[in-house]
Amino acid sequence: MKKVSKIIINPQNGPKYPVIIGKNIIRDSINSWIVDTKSVERTFVVICDSLIENLYGKEVKRFLEKEVRGKVFLFSFDGGEENKTRETKKMLENLMLSSGCGRDTVVLGLGGGISTDLAGFLAATYMRGVDYLSLPTSLLAMVDATVGGKTGVNTQQGKNLIGCFYQPKEVIVDISFLDTLSLREKKNGFAEMVKHGIIADSEYFSFLREHTEELFSGEEETLFHSVERSILIKGAIVEEDTLERGKRKILNFGHTIGHALEKAGHWTIDHGRAVAYGMVVEAWIAEEYGFVDEVFTLELEKILKALGLLKKIDRLDHRELFSSLKMDKKNSNGELIMALPKDFGEMYFGEGSYGKRVKRELVYTSLEKLWKHCLSW
Repeated sequence: MKKVSKIIINPQNGPKYPVIIGKNIIRDSINSWIVDTKSVERTFVVICDSLIENLYGKEVKRFLEKEVRGKVFLFSFDGGEENKTRETKKMLENLMLSSGCGRDTVVLGLGGGISTDLAGFLAATYMRGVDYLSLPTSLLAMVDATVGGKTGVNTQQGKNLIGCFYQPKEVIVDISFLDTLSLREKKNGFAEMVKHGIIADSEYFSFLREHTEELFSGEEETLFHSVERSILIKGAIVEEDTLERGKRKILNFGHTIGHALEKAGHWTIDHGRAVAYGMVVEAWIAEEYGFVDEVFTLELEKILKALGLLKKIDRLDHRELFSSLKMDKKNSNGELIMALPKDFGEMYFGEGSYGKRVKRELVYTSLEKLWKHCLSW
């Protein structure tokens, strides 16, 4: 297996930063950053959920205490989407303030997408911005959440509605974390990887389709290649459109419906499954507009089934679903706007907006189709 890969992300808005990918690299990579930036006398704060605190957080704290002369703190919170809130952020901010953390603080977000989103948002606003390092431990966070600078929290009205764009100083992707990751958690990442193939790289989609068994077994070469390829795809998109004014919207394929399903399901549906259902529903909608044909949707369903992402889902209340849908950040003038596919590796361009105004009635009938169709999954 290739030992280390380094990808430079150079956003239009914000400084460029490296994404380091490898196995058993976290210690050397953190230490190199400390040395290169002369940060040995700064305060370091590790942010993670309570599960990661015991798995990795305490070890990272001990390592930092040996490497720096400044103070090192480890602050955790209860995991789960229901705790990715302004209240949790406030609690963490108060811990930092009461500990005397100043503007020299470096925040390390350690964990899955919930932790890295929270930690990034915290770093962006604490004393008007402190340095942030992202240390993803889940496949979902590695291939999607930690690249691109999106940070935020959930509210009662929807997912990630409060937040900002804030780029990390470095992202360290150590795939050794995946050795202890459950298959259920890996599936969340699989969904995002399929999405990347659909929106930008048909060859990558074919690779994933041909290597589902290796992905399930955790074969290192396949995982490394998939993680690297997904990061390259997302990195190229966010470089072109950092603030999601145009092309970056295509990264939301499957997420408009997916986020609504997560919220209406009261966070009981895993993100990967929700996005998988969302991609199928949005592909059906694309069919209705003549962007793709039935073969496209069947191929999409086939790979999602092979990756264990399509299973029977209980019917959810349409009022709750549409309540979340109307708060989607892509919407304009009260109209639903979705990023829809045109082919494998190609998305609907529209008039440069990469979004299609979708009729409410079509969304309703497509959701009805989901409830009936999933009975055969």
